[in-house]
Amino acid sequence: MSEKDIANVDLSNDSFISDKNMNKSNANEDLKRNKRKRKKSSSQSSSSESDDSSSSSDTTSSSVKRSRRHRRKKRRHDTHNHKNAKLDKLIADISDLKSSDAMIIILKVIITPMIVLMTMLFSLPIATKLKDPDVLRTPSSYLEVLKGIQRLDDGEWQNVRYAEVQKNYRHTPGFTELDYALIKQKDHLEKELRDFLSWAKATPDLNYDGIHEKIENIFVTGEFSKISNDALQLVCGHRAEIIQHRREASWPQ
Repeated sequence: MSEKDIANVDLSNDSFISDKNMNKSNANEDLKRNKRKRKKSSSQSSSSESDDSSSSSDTTSSSVKRSRRHRRKKRRHDTHNHKNAKLDKLIADISDLKSSDAMIIILKVIITPMIVLMTMLFSLPIATKLKDPDVLRTPSSYLEVLKGIQRLDDGEWQNVRYAEVQKNYRHTPGFTELDYALIKQKDHLEKELRDFLSWAKATPDLNYDGIHEKIENIFVTGEFSKISNDALQLVCGHRAEIIQHRREASWPQ
């Protein structure tokens, strides 16, 4: 075989191989295109199914809402009808009571006691007062004290005198003995109370015994107590003198 023939055979083989490779490449391209078509078709199918499902869901939701609204409206209507029925029954019962003895029973059992109760609650009481006495009656406890200091329960009442005490409280001008004694009593009470407060402030350790002793000195053994007793002596002495003069005038010797 000549070199020319060999060259033609090689070219022929190269052309066959090139055609075969080209056919294989075309087949691969067709396979890829088919895969893309299937994917696109599958995606479109899924989207369609999703749209159908969404549409179906919207339809179902709308139906449920309409059903709920219908049930609520029906309940309100039934409630309104029930109330109207009760009201109609009550009106009918009242109409029946007007023409029966039941109204009389209600008046006797309910209305009449209510009227009586209202009358009791809103009654206006009336009353009168007695005139107050011109001279108030002495409390029994004070009367017992007076009997004791005036010595009315024994024969010594006429020996209650005031002459010696009177000398200490007789001042002129403008005073009776009793006036002077009462004013002096007030002054001494104020003085003793001021002294007590000053003592309490200056004493760091106050105790019951100390306070008791101080108060006893003021109101029992102090000058305030003496003036108070002198005032009573003046009053009771004058009263004893008056009683004695009246008895002597009533029962002459």
